[in-house]
Amino acid sequence: MEMPEARWYAGLDVHKDTVSVAVMERFAAEPELEVVKPNRLVSLSRLLAEFAKRGEVLAGYEAGPTGYGLARSLRQAGVECCVLAPGKLPRAALERVKTDRRDAVKLARALRAGEAVKVRIPTATEEAVREYVRTRHELKLAGAKAKNRLQAVLLRHDLRYGGKGQWTKAHWRWIQGIRVEHPELQESISRRADTVAYFDEQVRQMDGQIKECAARPSFMQQVQRLRYLKGIGTYTALALISEVGDFRRFPTARAFMAFLGLVPSEHSSGPRRRTGGITKTGNSFLRALLIEAGWHYAYPERSSEKLRRKRRGQSGRIAAYAARASERLHRVYCRLSFRRHNGKVAVVAVARELAGFVWGIMTDSTL
Repeated sequence: MEMPEARWYAGLDVHKDTVSVAVMERFAAEPELEVVKPNRLVSLSRLLAEFAKRGEVLAGYEAGPTGYGLARSLRQAGVECCVLAPGKLPRAALERVKTDRRDAVKLARALRAGEAVKVRIPTATEEAVREYVRTRHELKLAGAKAKNRLQAVLLRHDLRYGGKGQWTKAHWRWIQGIRVEHPELQESISRRADTVAYFDEQVRQMDGQIKECAARPSFMQQVQRLRYLKGIGTYTALALISEVGDFRRFPTARAFMAFLGLVPSEHSSGPRRRTGGITKTGNSFLRALLIEAGWHYAYPERSSEKLRRKRRGQSGRIAAYAARASERLHRVYCRLSFRRHNGKVAVVAVARELAGFVWGIMTDSTL
């Protein structure tokens, strides 16, 4: 994304309580102002408004734990502010001194030179939905860890389940019916089982709210499109939409794959070309969801009532696109598996191409 040209460029090094500000004029060699202000909208907007009287101001700060609230507030106050990608800012290889003042000056110089890369600022609604989806993901992971710890305790004390399925109703009845001699061990097992049940119930309740959220007019059509692809349900579709926002901001499918860190790394020099594993940069949450969805393509697509219900109401072109995706991705998985690649390597390759199909189904206006 190109930066708008301005007369004044303000680099903001934002912390919880303070903001280091460096303001540079377009053609000046040194900053016009370097100051530390409290992290309050009133003081920052008043400071930048003084420069706005003498010309257009463009402010920017690095994406981080302080979020997007400051950028949205400054924009509402009439000051153009952008959030910058920290990993794409220019850094000197031999620089060994780092201070807040230097960071603010560096941001102002990068803004002025057009070397900073903007991060898309989500709306307050998109950010709220994204936080909700991420919370559900964290609770699911915490529940899986709790299950592993409970199973480890049972195994250490030779308490073995004789049934076939884990975490089924029969398995839960067996766990609840465990009785041991020592009361401390009995309470340990009971409390760990209660923890597992707590996380499962939290995830179940949040899944219900996610379905309601996906049915809102602002999300419903996009969610239905994404659900046409095999392996992508309501939760994954809503996560993609809330994290990405506008898929058209990526000019190509490969650019979207790179955003997810699913493209191969490369270290080439001269005539030698050397590629490695995926870069694992960008959005790790979506990368994990697409890799999980990629496992569905280990098996050929079979028609079922659930699949027909999921795809009801969509155009024939989208159906043909989804069928083509399923056929191609299953073929990719089989080809790599037959070459004796690790199954995980094959699934990551499938996830990369699945990201391309996701980008296509969300940007192609003819579907």
